[in-house]
Amino acid sequence: MDKKKYSLLVKQIKWNIYPKDHDIEKKWSLKFWINGKPYKFIKQLNSFNTVKERLQYIETTLKPAAIERLYKEGIQIKGKEKIPHFTELQNALSKRKLTYKKDTVQEYTSKAKQFCIWNSKKQLTAITTNDVRDFMIYLREEKKLKNATINDHISALRTLFKYLIEDRVILHNPFEGADRLKRHSVGFDYFSFDQTAKIRKEINDPFLLLACYFQYYCFIRPVKELLPIQIGDIDTDKAQLLIRGEQAKNSRTHLVPIPKALNEVLINLKLNQYKPSERLFCALMKKNKIAVNYFSSKHQGIISKMGFNTARYKFYSWKHTGAVAFIKAGGTIKELQLRMRHKNIETTDIYLKRLGITDFDVNDIPLPDITQKKILLPSSTSNNKLEGFLQFADHEKLQIALKMGALNIEDTELKFLLQSLAKCLE
Repeated sequence: MDKKKYSLLVKQIKWNIYPKDHDIEKKWSLKFWINGKPYKFIKQLNSFNTVKERLQYIETTLKPAAIERLYKEGIQIKGKEKIPHFTELQNALSKRKLTYKKDTVQEYTSKAKQFCIWNSKKQLTAITTNDVRDFMIYLREEKKLKNATINDHISALRTLFKYLIEDRVILHNPFEGADRLKRHSVGFDYFSFDQTAKIRKEINDPFLLLACYFQYYCFIRPVKELLPIQIGDIDTDKAQLLIRGEQAKNSRTHLVPIPKALNEVLINLKLNQYKPSERLFCALMKKNKIAVNYFSSKHQGIISKMGFNTARYKFYSWKHTGAVAFIKAGGTIKELQLRMRHKNIETTDIYLKRLGITDFDVNDIPLPDITQKKILLPSSTSNNKLEGFLQFADHEKLQIALKMGALNIEDTELKFLLQSLAKCLE
């Protein structure tokens, strides 16, 4: 808001500074009355040591804070400020774009534009809490947005209007008191061990299979963290994967451990033949660029043909599947929190509960190795002896023998291997 308009608003209130003699030895306060109700502001006023400093603090901080409070309480003040134009919202964001990722700036800009388009139809001269509710109804009924997306719109606009207040463009943030809508989304589901085995048999694309493994073992996000992985980000000697801050959801750089099963797959790919700066999947697939939804589309097409509910099961489900498998294999929530790079353990707990994991049946079985299917570098020869044996063996008796053997073995990895072989023969 320009200084002239701000001055007019400030003059509508009768401000009283106490003590009236401005004695620096006394406690100061700013008081006024609106509709018979008294208001008093002090904050850090008495921390200043001179009369000039205190008067300046009142003008620059206390009076704007007082007007903002009146707006929040719904008290009408003459001469409402106009709704900011799109350019003003854009300028406020532009000043702070260095603190945001590029896609966040684009998202905020898009939401500001949507709000201004709505207001151009309404032609409002000022916006109230009721107008914010009307905007939310518009997003739901006309734009068909879900509650979570509507909440994102309001959150973005709340932030942008906050910046406008800081820039002295406006005094009131109408989005500050907007209630968050309840989320009704169920969320994505995870695959059971049997489901993972069936899906792996249907996936003939070795690159898609590798993408699934990265999510399952390293708990990385399928688009913003998976696709940008560079050859140099993978250290098979230390079994570590570098996730850069500009790609991570929390904007922090992390070294993610690579479990043994996936690390062996990566070693077999002989990645040292590629340049460290090349993106992993671009190098392997000999492409300059891979579409954002390339793997997701192929994956959804496969599981759709298998009869999966694609509204519940997604490409992202491999990340959830790995997290659940990690817990059921004996991993602790604290260990999972660190591997998933969650800010705190409460976030991990909520994440697992949304997946329906509330009662952990923890045992000593290690994280299952889902990389049994060869990828990218298949063996040119097959074990003819083993194939011949399985072709003519009595599977029922062999299954019983494997299960009996598993009961008498203490080594958990061997026990799991025998149990898995027996299950394959069912």
